[in-house]
Amino acid sequence: MQEMAGETCGYAVTVEQVLAEVQKDEVFYRHSGGGITLSGGEPLLQAEFAYALLAQAKQNGMHTCIETCGYAETAEIRKIAEVTDLFLYDWKLTNKDLHFAYTGADNDLIAQNLRELATAGANIILRCPIVPEVNDTEEHFRGIAELANTLPNIQAIEIEPYHSLGNGKYQKLGKQSPAHTFQEPAACQIDTWLQVIRRYTATEAYHA
Repeated sequence: MQEMAGETCGYAVTVEQVLAEVQKDEVFYRHSGGGITLSGGEPLLQAEFAYALLAQAKQNGMHTCIETCGYAETAEIRKIAEVTDLFLYDWKLTNKDLHFAYTGADNDLIAQNLRELATAGANIILRCPIVPEVNDTEEHFRGIAELANTLPNIQAIEIEPYHSLGNGKYQKLGKQSPAHTFQEPAACQIDTWLQVIRRYTATEAYHA
C-alpha cells in the first residue's frame, strides 16, 4: 500500500473481495454486454492472481478482458488466454532499438507473445500509445498496420494520444516531474495519424 498525502493508492485484496465488488453492478453488465477488465500497471506482474480472478469471473458468466504490454513469460500469456475473452494489447514502438531506448527492453518478447495469442485464436485490439516526437512517425504507423494485416484475430487498432493527466501524481508522491514534457496533440494531428494507419490497412482504426 502507498499513501499520497493521506490518500490510499492501493491495498491487498482477495479474488473473492474483487468479485464481490464487481458483482454489485452485475445487472448492468448483463444488459450492456460488459464485464471485468484487468488494467494496470501491468496485470501479468501478478499473473497467478489475474488468472484466478478471470477464471472465477468466467465461471460466473462474465465477459473477461485484460490490458497488457505483453512483456511476460509466454507460458503466462498462454495460461491467461484460457480465461480471457479479449486482449487490449499495447504496441508502443515498432523500431526495436527505439523501443529499448524508451522502455528499457526490446520488443522481441512482446511481438512473440502477440503472435502466440493471435495464432491461438485470441481476440485482440491493438492499443497504441502515440507520443509526439517519440513514435508519431510513418514508420511506426505502417508497422502498426502491418501487424494488423499479418496476424489473425486483430479486431481493431486503437491509438491513445499522449496526455498529461498523470503529471499531478508526481507531486502527490513527492517526486520531481520529468524534465522533458511533451505537447498534447491537437485533434487534427490525431486525425492525420489515423489517416496514415488507414492507408496501409483495412482494419478498423480509431482513437480513445
